[in-house]
Amino acid sequence: MTDLPRRSYPLVVPPPGGFEAAVRRGRSRRRRQAGGSTATALVLVGALAYSIVGHGAGVSSLDPANDTRIDRGHRRVGATASAAPRSQATPTGVPAGPGSQPVASGPRGTRQPALPSATVSTPATRHPQGPKVRAYAARAAVTRSDQANTSTSCPPTELGWCVSAGVTVSQDARPTYTFTYAVCRSVRASTAYLNFDRKDPLVDFKAVDEAHNDTVWTWSLGQPVKPGTNQVRVDPGNCSIWDVVWNGYDDFGDLPPAGTYHLTATSFANETLPPAQQTFDHV
Repeated sequence: MTDLPRRSYPLVVPPPGGFEAAVRRGRSRRRRQAGGSTATALVLVGALAYSIVGHGAGVSSLDPANDTRIDRGHRRVGATASAAPRSQATPTGVPAGPGSQPVASGPRGTRQPALPSATVSTPATRHPQGPKVRAYAARAAVTRSDQANTSTSCPPTELGWCVSAGVTVSQDARPTYTFTYAVCRSVRASTAYLNFDRKDPLVDFKAVDEAHNDTVWTWSLGQPVKPGTNQVRVDPGNCSIWDVVWNGYDDFGDLPPAGTYHLTATSFANETLPPAQQTFDHV
């Protein structure tokens, strides 16, 4: 054997409790350190997964642009929702602007008082197709008579008829007006007939205010039409005359303005007859 030189080694002092106890303490310390690292790794992985799944990768839950952010129970509809305040409705007929008061401007739970509606008077209508806002006033009855016609100067129609209208004003304090409508045959014409598809009325009278071009009174308004047929014979040199008394008041019983008026008289006969007119003064 070869004799090797001896080396000097430091003196190792045994640890407290001996070497075996020191080995056990080292193993315990390593296990605790490994457990702490694993828990930290699990916390980091969970936080990353929550960030990806719950809010989307790369978006912070505190970012105002995050459309899924929850702020104390109030959920945003979307990232494009407008942040501008909602406009408040205003009462009907009140424009929003200076001096106007929106409905929601009062305390919560209060209601704005209703706006008073202005009373608008509806004027009476004199048109038969319009709404009847009032009942028509009563009319006097129309009467018919036959009268000889010796005149040959009235211009006849194509069928040989002569028509004319007349107005007679009474001398009373509140005058009345007798309207006349005459349908005549010239002494040079032949006998003819007027045919009607009704029993009554057969003719009509209208009083027109010339200054306002307003038909203030129409006899046929409010008059029932009696169904049936009717025929009136007019011989040569004779007239069939219809007349009615107008009290001077309009269709609804109001006094129209004074001035120049004209009477327009027409026939409901199947035969074509021109209207007859006569001017008069209404007082």
